[in-house]
Parts: sequence; C-alpha cells; structure tokens
Amino acid sequence: MGSLPLVLAGPVLRRVDARHVCVWIALSRPGDVTVTVFRGRETSTGDGTSAGATVGTQQRHTRKCGASLHVAVVDVEVVGLPPLTRHCYDVVVSAGGQSKGLKALGLLADGSGVPKALALGYADGMLPSFVTPASRIEDVRLAHASCRKSNGPGPDALAWLDDRIQAGLTDLGKAPQQLFLTGDQIYADDVGGVLLPMLAELGKDLVGTEQLPVGGANLDATYERFPALRRQDTVRTLGRLSTTDGHNHLLTYGEFAAMYCAAFSPSAWRALKAPGDLFQPPPSDAALTHVTDWESVYDGDTSLWKSRPDKAGHTRLDAVTEEARRVEAWRDAVPKVARALANVPTYMIFDDHEITDDWNISQRWRDRVISAPFGRAVVRNGLLAYTVFQGWGNDPARFRHDGSVTEDQKDPDEKLLDALADFADGIGAQSSATLDRIDTLLGIDEPVTVPKMRFDYEVPGPQYTVRVLDTRTRRTYRAPGNTPARLLGLSMDDQLPPGTGQWELLVVVSAAPVLFPRLFESVAQPVGALVFDLKAHMSGREEKTEPGKVTGLAGSESLDIEGWRADEEHHEQLLRRLGTHRRVVVLSGDVHFAGTLTLDFWGTDDTTLGSRIVQCTSSAARNQPDEDMRGLLRTLRAGQQLLQGVPCERIAWEGDHGVVLPPGAAIRPARRARLHRKPSILPARGWPAGTTVGKPPDWRWRVQVNRDERPKAALPAGAPEVPVVSWNAGDRLSSYADIAGKHQQVTRDPKDPVRLMVFRNNIGLVSFATDGSDYRVAHTLLSSADDRTGAGFTEHGVQFAPSPAPAAPVLRSG
Repeated sequence: MGSLPLVLAGPVLRRVDARHVCVWIALSRPGDVTVTVFRGRETSTGDGTSAGATVGTQQRHTRKCGASLHVAVVDVEVVGLPPLTRHCYDVVVSAGGQSKGLKALGLLADGSGVPKALALGYADGMLPSFVTPASRIEDVRLAHASCRKSNGPGPDALAWLDDRIQAGLTDLGKAPQQLFLTGDQIYADDVGGVLLPMLAELGKDLVGTEQLPVGGANLDATYERFPALRRQDTVRTLGRLSTTDGHNHLLTYGEFAAMYCAAFSPSAWRALKAPGDLFQPPPSDAALTHVTDWESVYDGDTSLWKSRPDKAGHTRLDAVTEEARRVEAWRDAVPKVARALANVPTYMIFDDHEITDDWNISQRWRDRVISAPFGRAVVRNGLLAYTVFQGWGNDPARFRHDGSVTEDQKDPDEKLLDALADFADGIGAQSSATLDRIDTLLGIDEPVTVPKMRFDYEVPGPQYTVRVLDTRTRRTYRAPGNTPARLLGLSMDDQLPPGTGQWELLVVVSAAPVLFPRLFESVAQPVGALVFDLKAHMSGREEKTEPGKVTGLAGSESLDIEGWRADEEHHEQLLRRLGTHRRVVVLSGDVHFAGTLTLDFWGTDDTTLGSRIVQCTSSAARNQPDEDMRGLLRTLRAGQQLLQGVPCERIAWEGDHGVVLPPGAAIRPARRARLHRKPSILPARGWPAGTTVGKPPDWRWRVQVNRDERPKAALPAGAPEVPVVSWNAGDRLSSYADIAGKHQQVTRDPKDPVRLMVFRNNIGLVSFATDGSDYRVAHTLLSSADDRTGAGFTEHGVQFAPSPAPAAPVLRSG
C-alpha cells in the first residue's frame, strides 16, 4: 500500500451563480471542509482569511465514498454576486486534529514532484479565483471540450484553457465564465498499459480489495488476477462488452475512482510501470477469468508476445513503449488542467467512455451487458465513480437536504450517496440488498428500468439558460436488436421544455452533436454498418472470438451508429422543440473533429425565420486522428468542400402533405416511401418539374456547415498554403505533371486544412457580440500547428438575425 496525500483531487470549482458558489474536493481522510468566498483576487493571509471582503462561508462534512476516499461538495450561499466580477476562495480542511487552508496544504505554490503541481492562484500565495457569469448576452464567454484520453496522440488541449484563464486575470473579456465538459472526460475502456498498474494500486488504497462476479462466485478483483494487456477477452466474454480497445479496461470502482484522481489532479500520482514489465505470464486462473491468452498465438511463449516483430518490423513492446510516452505527456499536462478546474465554474456530463465504449448503443447491447453479472458490475462501478467525481457538483442541491427529512423525502441522488456509503463499508463482501438499491437508482436492474436519478440538469443565468442533456440513460429503442436509439427516449419534455420567451438565448449541451455533416451521418456510417453486418453474417463470425480481438460485433457497435439523425423522427422532434427558442447554441463533442453548423428553422409561418440553431462541436481534447489519417485528410481537401457542399434542406408535414407529382413522373423508391410516412419529412431538392404542394408545411429547415471566412492573412500560422495550379491547354502533359506535383506538395505539408473543420486536438471558446439589433456568436477553436501550444486556430461567426433574411426552403427540381 502506498501513502495517500490528504488532498486526493481538487479543489474543483463547480456550480456558480448569483447566489451559490460550489467547490468539490476529495480527501483521503474524513473531515470538515470550509469554503470562504472573497471579493476580488487576493492572497491568502491564513487559513480561510484574506484581505478581501468575505461574501459567504460554509462548512460541510465529507461523505464516505471509499475506505480512504471522502468527498465534499461545499455549497456556499452568497448574497447577490454581481455579474462579470472576479471573486476568489479558500478551502480549509479540518481532519486528523488539524485545520489547514490551501496555503498550508501547499496548493498555492509550485510543487516539485512528478507531475509538478502548479500554484492554484497563478502566483505564490494567491487564492484561486473566478469570474461570475455575465448578465448581458454580448459579455458571455463559454468554453467547452470533450474526449480526453490518457494515451491519445498529441497534446492535451484542455491544458490550454489554463493559459486562457491566466490571460483573463488582467482582461475580463478573455476570461471564460463557464466550462462545459461534454463527455468522455475519461476513457475507461482505453487506458495506457503503463498506467493501469498505478490505477489498480491506487484504487485498492482508496477503496480496498473489491470483488467481481465470475463463474457464479465473487472473486477478489486484484491486478494480479486481471493484469494489464490481458483484459480484452475478459470484458468481451464475461462482461459482454463491445469495446475494441479493452486490453486495459477499468473494472473496479476503485480503478474508476483512481482514474478520475489521475485525470483531475497531480496529487495522487505514483511511478508508472516500465513497459517491459507488463509482459508477464498469465495468472494461474486464466481459464476462469478469460484473460487474453496471448501465448496461444505466440507459440506458448510470453517472451515472443513481447518481442516478435510484425510485418512492419514493430514489436508489441515497441507499441507499449510509444503508448507510455503518450501517457507521460498526458501526466505532465495534468497540473495545468487541475489549475484550470480550480479557476472556472465547471459543469460535466458523461458520454459512453466514462463507462465503456458503445454504452447503451442499442437494446441488444443493453440487455446483453446488464444480464451479464460481470458487465453489470462494470457499468455500476463506472456510474458510481461518475456520480462522485462529476455528477455531484453539477447540481449539489439534489444531493443534500438541510434539516431532518424522511427517507421518502430525499431525492434519488441523495439516496445514491447513502447507498454508496454502505457500498464502501461492504467492500469485499457486498450485500445483495445494497447492490439492488444502487441498481434500481441507476436504472441497471433487471429488467432494465428508467433511472430514479436524473443526470440532466439546468444552469439558469440572467438572460440565458443552459440545458445539459442526458443522452445515455433514458434512451428508448424502436425494437429489440440493433435499431438505433432515441437518445432522449420519453424524457424530452423533462429535459428540454418548450420555449416560453423567458430567455434571450438557450444553450444546450448534448454529448453527441445535434447537427452533423450529412456526408458522415447520412451516408458513410449507415452504409458502413450495413456492409459490416452483412459480411459478419455471411462469414459466420457473429459470435466468434479470437485472442486479443473483438469479433461478433454489430455494425452499429463497430461504427458507433448512435447519433441524433440515426432515428430521423426523434431528431425532428428535437429540432421542433429547439425551434420554439429564437436563439440556440448547442455545445457537443464525441466525434473527434471540431466545427460549426447553422440550422435555420421555420414553423408554419414561412415568412419569418423562427429560430437559428448554431451547433458548436469541440472534439477531441486529446484523441486526434494519427498523422497517417490526417495526411489522408490533407489529400482529400475536396472532401472538406463536400462537407460544406449544398445546404441540406427538409420540408415536413405532421399528417397529410398534399404533394402531387406531375402525371408520369418517376421518383426513387426511397423518396416515394417518405411520401407515405407520417410525419412526412421530405428533401427540398430533386423533385420532378411540375410537382405541386397543396398544403403548407408544418415545419422546414436548412442546415449549412460554417466556414472560416477571415482573409488569409488573419489565419493562424498552422494554416496550409494552398498551391496555385496553372493549366496550359497546349501542353496538357506538363499541366498534369504540375497538378500531380502540387498534389504531392499538399500531401507532404504537415499543416491541416482549418477553414471548415479541425481534426487536431482542440478546445472551443464561445463568445457573443451585438450590433445593436441582434447578437452574433463566435466559435473559436484553439488548436495547435506544432502539437505543443494552443492558439486561436479556426473561427466561425454566425449572426442570429442574418441580413437579408433567408427564404424558407420549398420543393423544387434540381
């Protein structure tokens, strides 16, 4: 057992509004946590004191979340924090007979360990601070990010937010007021091999030795029993999961908790395992636990698994060593991330990788995994850790009642914390009653039910409100099997009520983008899934397994067919709901590229633009395509033009449509089928000349990918030089040779195309301005030309009241 620091992670600044300042912190011992908020930016003058005026203070006792994991979310009630002003705070921890503020805890000075902690206040002795949300839309400054993988390629873009916050210390216009982490804050299913031993050891120290159900019995879930590089077949066979990168999948609650500590803080880090030390013979009970039998494909020799080169001359040890370099780079960026999280109000929501890849992608997946005791245990452990490290701070009032209340009066969120305390006390011998309570609250009982907890939440402001959607746990499906999910299921009214005109602006956080380039979502993914399923069926490999590989997947699982548009009717319901709000900004991640799309929405009145919806996608903070993939993207610049392409337009009727084709006109069967559906959702283009419409549409929309229209001189240093190609009709051979040479030049150029989409690691900044008549939103993507420093890379601007006003789409030929 290693030694644990008192502060395992935090402080992390969570919900902040005019009346509340919430701070999250994780400790290794139980104690009282007192947070005091001061006006301005001040230095610490002692434990819980500064020269600034006190605007509020609150003390909370930690709640037990593990044998050595005690967490508090302190909700400080304040009186009318003025908008767009800076405040700071101190945290005093009273544990083990001592009370220490951030300065005495050593958190206000740079450290000396690995990774090296940074002073949380950006100067020695300075307290962490934040800017309150603006009251005017034009002053609002938001940041968002997603998909932060420990072993991903490239730099950790979330660390660049630290630089932006530091710049905002002297310029409030640059300071982000709210940070939204939109999913995949950790990758539970894809962990660096050298990181897993540290997480397993730390998790055991935090929680104790846990058990997992295997073969009808509960076995101690030790690292020796489930070692690194050998977990893929375990999670596939015992858990019935579908991840293809599960060689180091997190399994226990302690491992999940340790991963969050490592992702959010430098405090609890320990030495990483040497890559060569990971290649050990299988454990003695390997046949029972189904750990990957690499020896079966390496002549029974563990050393050959480590050292035999593949066709390219690379060994497994080479791959693990390269991955170790990526983990070390991620580790070294954690101190900047920790400081950023302490200095900006932060809101979080899960996507799938917090639990496992493809989580609840289909009813087949959900029923298969939840009916497997091992799979349900992994899902449960992931959700418990998510609640402690992410969900709790989003809306702390749900998790606590002051005064005496009966059990029935408690919110389900608070009941889960109560059950978690019992879970922590029962590590090593869990009672079925405790597990049943937890599973019912989380909605993973059998048969699967709707969770009693709610993971969605609202963050209201003076002139705008933010609705953060839960697109994972409330899904419904049209049918059993692999049919795409309806991401909100029956919960749309609860999660996203109709607009009433109360707010100037609606901000929606959806892990999966609501708007997506149709080239990907409507063509590439569905066709790929169909081909995948057909080949799997014809080859008979739907249920085959091979050592270290995942087979037997459905095409939807292999290609992540689970976006909004996968169920068109549900997506249209969402667009109609968003269309009740005049101005909408959607923040999303998930897709490993970044960009901006704009959708114009009309209701029954086609003379007035009803709503403008701006989709801002920032992904990935650290999971960019490898260089070979980005090289392919550079050679396909025409593909980026296709992404923008002709705007996608739809015209829809709830009931009868009144569309009449001219006599003898022929249309494709798929289009004719649309005419017979209700609702009828029809493309605007491509109709035979003479087609008439006898009934006004109930709604219609047009979506377009946005382009960075700044002049070349204003583009970042990482923007590519577009070669000029000349054509000589009299010498075609030389002209073709010139074109081939320029094409090769583009291929070799390491600079990525940036005007439409960004495929490198990135983080998004959203700001607003006004011309006196309406608002303009700017989506700036911080990315990097050199994989080291983040700068304003791509900027998309959208006017909420465009001039001239766009005309509503109509059915037309062509």
